Amino acid sequence: MAALQLTVCLAQNQLQSTTHKTEEDYAKGQALHRRAKFDSAIIFYQRFREGLSNQPSSIRSGEVEKRLMECESGKKLMSEPRKFTVTNLGAVINSPFEDYAPVLTGDEKLMVFTSRRPIGNLSDQISADGKYFEDVFFSNRQGAHWSAAKNMDRPVNTPFHDSNLALSADGKQLFLYTDENDGDILVSDFINGKWSQPRLLPAPINTPYHESSVSVSSDGKKMFVASERPGGLGGSDIYVTEKNKFGQWGFATNLGPSVNSAWDEDSPFIDYDGNILYFSSTGHTSMGGYDIFRSLQKAGNWSKAENLGFPINTPGPDSYFVSTKDGKRAYYSSVREEGFGEEDIYLITLPAELVREGEKSNFSKSFPNQALVIHFPFGSAQWLPADRPRLDSLLTEIGKTPNSIIQIEGHTDDIGVEEFNQALSLSRAQAVKSYFEAKGINPERIKVKGWGSNRPLFSEVHQKDGRALNRRTEIHVIQN
Repeated sequence: MAALQLTVCLAQNQLQSTTHKTEEDYAKGQALHRRAKFDSAIIFYQRFREGLSNQPSSIRSGEVEKRLMECESGKKLMSEPRKFTVTNLGAVINSPFEDYAPVLTGDEKLMVFTSRRPIGNLSDQISADGKYFEDVFFSNRQGAHWSAAKNMDRPVNTPFHDSNLALSADGKQLFLYTDENDGDILVSDFINGKWSQPRLLPAPINTPYHESSVSVSSDGKKMFVASERPGGLGGSDIYVTEKNKFGQWGFATNLGPSVNSAWDEDSPFIDYDGNILYFSSTGHTSMGGYDIFRSLQKAGNWSKAENLGFPINTPGPDSYFVSTKDGKRAYYSSVREEGFGEEDIYLITLPAELVREGEKSNFSKSFPNQALVIHFPFGSAQWLPADRPRLDSLLTEIGKTPNSIIQIEGHTDDIGVEEFNQALSLSRAQAVKSYFEAKGINPERIKVKGWGSNRPLFSEVHQKDGRALNRRTEIHVIQN
């Protein structure tokens, strides 16, 4: 009997050891996946999948298949980067803790966001996840700069979790989330210079099920809500409801498979024209975590979800995308290497192909390619004389927009140690800045950044002249 018990015990230990080793492959795959090392991640995911046929695991087979699809999607998206500029809003907004869910008024003068920072938090309690409670903060824009973030105080915030979801274009209604009733949506009105006590929104916006986020059209007639109510395609889906002539919200309609997937859709934002819906999804062609997608409404139908691509999307969480009224910029939350800690809030300048149709003619007229790219010889911070006419042409356009900000970003290829590449990339950006200053541009309008080899536009292994094309400086003009 004792021998039998010993045999069973040994078998159980061997099974646990094998299971642990199998799941170790999955964990290694995830770590590589998060670093965008997709080919290496695929090897470990496949090794894990092969082990599933012989050994049990707490990880379902469907999960690893999803990770493999995300890696393939990531490879494709990163091989076809778009000309986004993604800029951290800095320490006046972001902290070493989680900062996310930016929402803005139509005039872009007020930003409201959620933070889990301890400084300014109404509660000194630690949540079950080991982090500080959420509170809602705000910042005012003064010229080209944002003021230091401040807590919105009561009644918007309480000693418990408080987070914002949306802000009406006129800044008079702030939509908030409460985790009561499995997750509901509140609204607070700005009356006589004060925010009112938040109140629950009625059905069909709130249900007995989890509602996580909301967006209201600029005319206030449509509301888009992310909900886990029954009848969806899977997980959280996005629904739309319209206000009738009596001011009541009508039946909530699921936006269907063009927008929703078998996975989770969240943080919808309906653009100012009412025909472009931005949202986050872990489904469709996500490269991992939440990616930002958009869908266009034409003749009452929503187009197939389009991944906004790299570098705005990463293998980590990318969410809470909101565009500006002119359609040329956007803000969102992301976890990136250059961040202050965890999630940070970033400003995005959109490539021309994503600018709203009604704005494209004005956009192209002022800055035809949005970002001017010039290249450098290997190891050099001296731009090529052949690029002088292009720089001078851009200077002429800059002179017509005296309130614009010039953002200059230097880059290198991946040869050499990163410390050297970082310094070289900054020197490349500084070389362009010096030329602009010599031409009379106010230095206060110019911002420089060196990215080293961290933001390649081209594959240095699979694309011809990839390294030469990555030795560049990008000049972005941001209109205020």
